Amino acid sequence: MLRGQWPLEEKVKPIFKAQIAKWLENGVIKRAPPGNPYNSLLFPVRKKNTQGQYSGDSRIVMDCRLVNSAFNPAKSDRFPLPLISELHRKMSKHYIYLIIDLSQCFHSLEIHYSSRKFLSFTDPTTAQQYMHFKAPTGLTPLSFFVQRQLTNLFSDLNDVTTNFIDDITLHTDGDMETHIKYVKIVIDRLTEINLTINVAKTHLAQKSINIPGFCLSEQGLAVDQRKVRNILDWNPVCQNNRELAV
Repeated sequence: MLRGQWPLEEKVKPIFKAQIAKWLENGVIKRAPPGNPYNSLLFPVRKKNTQGQYSGDSRIVMDCRLVNSAFNPAKSDRFPLPLISELHRKMSKHYIYLIIDLSQCFHSLEIHYSSRKFLSFTDPTTAQQYMHFKAPTGLTPLSFFVQRQLTNLFSDLNDVTTNFIDDITLHTDGDMETHIKYVKIVIDRLTEINLTINVAKTHLAQKSINIPGFCLSEQGLAVDQRKVRNILDWNPVCQNNRELAV
């Protein structure tokens, strides 16, 4: 499993340097031993802001496709991810919503020492090779693992909680006092297993929420208006057939 690093544009090199420095500081990665033959590449991914729109910032992720191809499906955790249609059905037509975005969920999972060498990459700015001591985003079995663990964590709250991997939604139909009671339960349980919340992407006490392509509210499922705003605001050049012919 060897894949060399793509050449980088000069403008993105500071992003790589900052991300790798942060990983080192947080113990996510450490130097790989000399002669390690395994390597995956890094690449930038555009970030989204709190409104779900792409911002000008990027984050760095590792391309795990080679590693994923080596997993034996028969021996890997294949806990089923919920269908999008099922998420829509379960999460729509509720009164109050809470969306929780977990901060660095995968980095809270430590990699077994015998597997770290397979999760190596080369710093494109220094040519130093590192390996992951904590899980990178993109390992297929870990998505199923996180889905299983969070589903089990909130199994007794199945009527009011839904999770898709590390994204958690609380949806209640009672008053605000009841909603707050469940919020406290959810946060306490996440704290007990040492998971932290990304406050910037957590939305409290919402009457409607946006998930990819759709808006969910007490009225049910609707198209996310932000996704069709350009079409709705489009001012066509041609107003009739004659103008079209011209």
